[in-house]
Amino acid sequence: MVRTACLVLLLGFCVPALAQQPIMFPGTRPADSTYKQFLYGSLARRILIDSLNHRYAPLQQEESLLTGRPDTGLNNTARNALLSYVQQTSGASHLHSLQQQAAVLKDSARLRSYLDKKLRGFYALQDPLPILPSMRKIALDNQFQGAGVTAFYDNSGSSVIQSGYTAQLSDEAVVANIPFHINYTNISGHSAFQPGYSDQSLTKISFDKDAYRKRLEGLVNQHYDLRKYFLQDVNVGDALRTYAGNDLRNITQRMDSLYHVAGRGGIGNVISPDQLFYLDSAQLRNAVKQRLPDGDSLQERISDDYLQQLYALKKQYGNKAPQDLLHVQNNTNGKITQWMQEEGQQAETDKTLLPLNFVQKLMLKAQSLNIGNFAAGGSAGTVSGLFMKGAQGTFLGKNDKSFMLGAGTRQDFSTLKDAPFSNSLEGSGYMMEMLQLGKGMPDQPHSLVGAVNANSKNTNMSQFSTMALPRNIFVGTFSKSMHVGSYGTLDVDLGKSANTFSNATTGSDYASAGKAAALTLMNDFWQTFSAGLDFNGMVDEWNLSHREYISYSGMSYNNPAAPFGTRGSIRYGINLKRSWYRNKLVIGIKTDQRTIHNSPDGSDAWRNQQYSVDARYKLDRNFSLSARISQSTMKNTASTDHSNDFVTRQVSVSSQASTHWWGIAQSSNVTMGMQQMNVGSLKSLLLNVNLNHNVVLNSNVVSLNVFYNKDVKDNALYGNMFNAEAIYNYTLLKSLSCGSGITYLSDLPVVRQAGLKQTLTAILSQRLSTSLYLDCRRNLHNTPQNYLYGTFHSEVALHYAF
Repeated sequence: MVRTACLVLLLGFCVPALAQQPIMFPGTRPADSTYKQFLYGSLARRILIDSLNHRYAPLQQEESLLTGRPDTGLNNTARNALLSYVQQTSGASHLHSLQQQAAVLKDSARLRSYLDKKLRGFYALQDPLPILPSMRKIALDNQFQGAGVTAFYDNSGSSVIQSGYTAQLSDEAVVANIPFHINYTNISGHSAFQPGYSDQSLTKISFDKDAYRKRLEGLVNQHYDLRKYFLQDVNVGDALRTYAGNDLRNITQRMDSLYHVAGRGGIGNVISPDQLFYLDSAQLRNAVKQRLPDGDSLQERISDDYLQQLYALKKQYGNKAPQDLLHVQNNTNGKITQWMQEEGQQAETDKTLLPLNFVQKLMLKAQSLNIGNFAAGGSAGTVSGLFMKGAQGTFLGKNDKSFMLGAGTRQDFSTLKDAPFSNSLEGSGYMMEMLQLGKGMPDQPHSLVGAVNANSKNTNMSQFSTMALPRNIFVGTFSKSMHVGSYGTLDVDLGKSANTFSNATTGSDYASAGKAAALTLMNDFWQTFSAGLDFNGMVDEWNLSHREYISYSGMSYNNPAAPFGTRGSIRYGINLKRSWYRNKLVIGIKTDQRTIHNSPDGSDAWRNQQYSVDARYKLDRNFSLSARISQSTMKNTASTDHSNDFVTRQVSVSSQASTHWWGIAQSSNVTMGMQQMNVGSLKSLLLNVNLNHNVVLNSNVVSLNVFYNKDVKDNALYGNMFNAEAIYNYTLLKSLSCGSGITYLSDLPVVRQAGLKQTLTAILSQRLSTSLYLDCRRNLHNTPQNYLYGTFHSEVALHYAF
């Protein structure tokens, strides 16, 4: 309870600070917005009512289905048809609820407003069949995508699993008209290191947002004429003139009756509809005074009364000229499909026209929903680089308000050599809950606050694991992304964590540990604080893309939902890339500086500096040259020796070519480089050559891959490696393709091997296929390290598509 209260308190302080600005329809320009305002205005309602009353001839003997008879402007027949449509789209229980409201509240504005919202859908209805039963017919569906099995064997000593098989299943299921992707992968086999590694499975169920929209869009197009829904079948300008003319005649008739001048010819047509729209108040007054001059007191009263009613009528029409609305309507033609593809407009239309239940309406707001094993997402400071088992959903509502909620477990597999030393300090996994809300999505301009609550979890790894003390971690985050002029986007991420260990005398009391973590959130502020600024964008005038960033993380800051974050570090850097001559020449510069502290007082730290310059010149569409110069250094600040503990410098030149020689299509990539590597007192200078060449012979391809590494200083740590393979890919039969090759590996004095490779892929039927891979080698030089490389590797795969 205390942990939840602290979470609510944190969000309560942060949420009011989020910017709330009114928005128009997504992606609309002022003209589009004007027409959409018309669609929801009184003029459109008047057009709909007149058309529906004309479509449904009134029957005197027919009684209203709705007790209380709200004044919708429709005759009994049209009103009953509207209520029948409401029953089809919302269900009989909803109609019964409306009947009860009408009986109690009589002609309530709320009830009338609800029915008005249904008018356009009722007007555009083209399929007389009930919508709800047709939706129920397709509510459940399943399309099995396929299954595959792969068996493998590898006798190399470094292989974690020497033999086993991998099974995969893929399915697409629809439940209550909501589509989901289902993927399952299992790997089983024999492992000499850890039995738990040899039987692992991954299952992922994900909501298919695009398929859901297309499904609802198909239902809307089946039952409705969208041209009518957007009133594209009505000439708005003519309708506006007609209604204005009728209203002017009504004013004249009322005046004739009120002042008893009908017998003397009446007032007549003083003002035309066009004059009503185009003339301002002063011009209207002059026009009326010319037709109705002030001859006596009665004439003056008639003129003044007529003017007041004209002013009221002009205000009612909102100063809209008919050709203005007609111009907007003409510009709107052809944009209906574009509007329906806009996320906000389509969701609103689907919710209005289709009988959706609560879950279906909620899924209209869903941006993602994952269950099982998946890569979780969120802002960079809240959830980043997390692969978890559990569930997570992200939803986007009106006014760009977003909400993310997730819960699950994170499992870390330390290497066998590190497990005895690290597991006692850090749990091998976490059980966590995460929450993020605010405005916008993480990949767009946004203002988001978030919270993560995690409890450490121990995993039994036989004799390799050491139990760690139970720990609770509570993290509060804030993320803001905003456009800074026309030059880029500024991202701000702030985080604060709190860590507590459960009292060893009370056992694994996660409740008390969690209570303490939430209540100590503001303790040791700078040691448990994290902040980052990232500015990136494009300067079009210079064809220059840029990124500048700086981040800080306290020594004790810990966010289990961002496992790749570095504690106790300060990092900053600049990335620049500019192009010339229509992108023929591109040059990029990168620099990255990072200091990672190893001690609380800052006396011991690793300082890493990286620099690189990349250049590419494209001579033509078939040939380009690239070059790269880079340096990376790592130094321990506590070392008495001022030389760098680790240095690597690299210079490389590469070319990419695609040509025809003697009428034969060929492509090649060649890279040559020199690399200097210093580790302490050990220094090495390497010469690297990498070649990839492909030749197309009719429908067959010959590939040659060569890698050569020469240690100029003959340093035994790296040695001299030569690796080459040539493969010929060919088709034997229409349904049988093969690849045959030879391979050679030399890394003396460790290993020297030569062997053969063979692949085979066969399509056995329209749905069934199989593949085979063999890699057989022979040791030409016997050393104690030969077992690390292995001499035989095989895979057999069987795939069936349903």
